Amino acid sequence: MKRRVWVWGILAGLISCMLVVMLWITMIAIRTDRNARVMELNSDRDRTISIALWRADSFLAPIVNKCAAMPMSAFATDTNFLLRRVIPVSDEAFVRSRFHLPKARDGLVSKDSRETTSPILAGISDADWSQLHQQLPKENQPSLDELFALNRRENEINGNLRQNSYYAGNSKTASKSENDLQPRNVALQYAQANTNLAQQLPMTGPGFAHDPLPLLASQEFSGGFVIGISKPIWYQDSLLIARTVQSSDQIAIQGVELDWPTVRSELANQVQDLFPEADFQPTTNTESEQHLLAALPARLVLPSLADSGFRWSPLMIAVAGGWAVLLSMSGGLVAICLSSLRFADKRSSFVNSVTHELRTPLTTFKMYSELLARNMVDDASKQTYLQTLCSESNRLCHLIDNVLTYARLESGSECSRKELLSIEQVMSRVTPRLTERAALDSMLLEVRMDENAVNESITVDPSSLEQILFNLVDNSSKYACQSGDKVIQLTLARNQNDWSFRVIDSGPGISRIQRAMLFRPFSKSSEEAANSKPGVGLGLSLSARLAKQLGGQLKHLQTSSGCTMELTLPV
Repeated sequence: MKRRVWVWGILAGLISCMLVVMLWITMIAIRTDRNARVMELNSDRDRTISIALWRADSFLAPIVNKCAAMPMSAFATDTNFLLRRVIPVSDEAFVRSRFHLPKARDGLVSKDSRETTSPILAGISDADWSQLHQQLPKENQPSLDELFALNRRENEINGNLRQNSYYAGNSKTASKSENDLQPRNVALQYAQANTNLAQQLPMTGPGFAHDPLPLLASQEFSGGFVIGISKPIWYQDSLLIARTVQSSDQIAIQGVELDWPTVRSELANQVQDLFPEADFQPTTNTESEQHLLAALPARLVLPSLADSGFRWSPLMIAVAGGWAVLLSMSGGLVAICLSSLRFADKRSSFVNSVTHELRTPLTTFKMYSELLARNMVDDASKQTYLQTLCSESNRLCHLIDNVLTYARLESGSECSRKELLSIEQVMSRVTPRLTERAALDSMLLEVRMDENAVNESITVDPSSLEQILFNLVDNSSKYACQSGDKVIQLTLARNQNDWSFRVIDSGPGISRIQRAMLFRPFSKSSEEAANSKPGVGLGLSLSARLAKQLGGQLKHLQTSSGCTMELTLPV
């Protein structure tokens, strides 16, 4: 018992260590595979985001450039420059109103004009005005010489814009575009400068814009005002494209108020095929925010990247293979351990059973031989003693024959030597020994054969057949001797494809539990061997293996009473 506990303890510890190591490897593999999958998904998503941002900026570029290139006359004249104006706009797409918010250099806020209609812009305070002014660029629009220099690069700029637009519209070349804010911003500035140049110069001659644009006023107003660079900014919830216009003693903020809800909805429509759940939100922190637009202070907002779930990657296939090997090895170790322990139990039971089986006849031999040697037995009892000694010797021979035959079968030796014999020859050879065995327990062996089968022949090993039938008759004699019917029937019949040998008795039969272990070798424990009929539980197992070696089968037939064993051999 202690040895078994030690064996199971060592085996459990070994399997536990292997499982812990494999589980640790699996966790690392899953984490590594998940990180690789997230990186792959992020890489694919970044390429798609680049396409979406290029589409959005390509859509916004004409709108922003048009609003930034408006002359002063679109907002105010030199006669009403000091009057605040907010003019509603209904004929321009995505534009809600234009505004002109002046302020004198001495700190006096100019008066509102009668055309004021926007309470948000018209009611701006001095502090809010100063805050807006601080957000606007201090640089002025480029001079005519700078515009001429920029116009010389018109073909290159337009080519880059067309190439970027092609990348943004073709998913197959999406990998050529990058999610870089600076190149898109520079391209927009070049486009704006080119638009301003085309608006202020004649429309003919080499190197100029090919598309006709409306001619606007020059960069300097008639009153000496200087126009600054336009910039998109946020004021409260309003999106403005504003600039500064100033002279020596006057300064104003001009621009347009965009219809942000409409722009936002149209931007979402532009990228709907790429990101159906995409949204655009205002932003003021352009340094830390991601997915920024170059044309407007807004960013692309996407839902969080969902994990695609488990996938059979090469790494996970290798891990699954490792688990399969580990579980197979664990199952094999458990099976080997069980088999070894079961074999040890059987060996112990067999030794105990054989010891018990040998002790009884050897004790009888010793006692009877001593009595006979000392002439302590009268003449009338000598014959009985001699018959007992003969019976015990036959019992020992039968036990030794079974053990030796089983040992040869276990070693793989061929025990069968088949001969072609007639049925009459076979039965005449095996019947005397079977009859003698049945008579030892006061049983009568009754042999029944088909009349047509007597003259037929069979190819069989007579020794193996005799040993099988002897084991069957031996069991019937031992267990049916207490029944009222003392007859053991041995029947022989020829079927279409086989010969059928049946041994039938009227004993107690075989229970369902016993049938499950009927053909297992050494199925008797030492306690069963001591408290049951003689035998070590080897006869039926040996007979089944001999029958299989002869090409036949030994089986138990369920009947209402008694026990019926059938041996079938091929014709």
